[in-house]
Amino acid sequence: MRRSLGRSPLGCYVHSYFGMQSSASMSGGISAADSTSLYPMPVPFPEFVDPPGRRGFSLAKFRQAACRHGVDIPVGCFNFLELGCPRKAPPLSSRTLTAAQRIASENVLEDMLGFVRSGRGSASATRAGGRARLARQLLVLAVAAPGGVVDAVALPVDHERVALPKGGGNYHRPRVCAAPALPSGLSQPGETRPFAS
Repeated sequence: MRRSLGRSPLGCYVHSYFGMQSSASMSGGISAADSTSLYPMPVPFPEFVDPPGRRGFSLAKFRQAACRHGVDIPVGCFNFLELGCPRKAPPLSSRTLTAAQRIASENVLEDMLGFVRSGRGSASATRAGGRARLARQLLVLAVAAPGGVVDAVALPVDHERVALPKGGGNYHRPRVCAAPALPSGLSQPGETRPFAS
């Protein structure tokens, strides 16, 4: 994932964000999020900054390690957005997660583990876990004819029960427009006009 980002602003940020974990300097920098906000967040699982190798892990341990690495990547992306898309990650004053950050990262980890553990479906054995099911659903949508019927969970619309207003809303121009922008035809202060005019 990190390699695929290349030298883009996001790629440069993610490389520097993960590189901060190995630096010894903790002085200065921006403060981590307060106790209720999530971002900027330190790397939730610093021991899994690099993707784990399959060798030496049981399947369950490998899934755990891969999902922990998988949590670190979007956290870096969300920090990038929260900080205004800088090319380099500013150092955080703390590498300790707040309670809210820990809960959020553990929730994302549980979602990822559930996704990876879900059934393989009928797709190729080269696809792992829930990716096969997602690929199958996307294939159904890709081969569906335009305007054709696709299995849906939505109920049909009962047109007799849909009620729309006959006219649009009205607004009070003196409250919306500044005095110089008011049209000369608006002589009465309480006059309202429809939105379409």
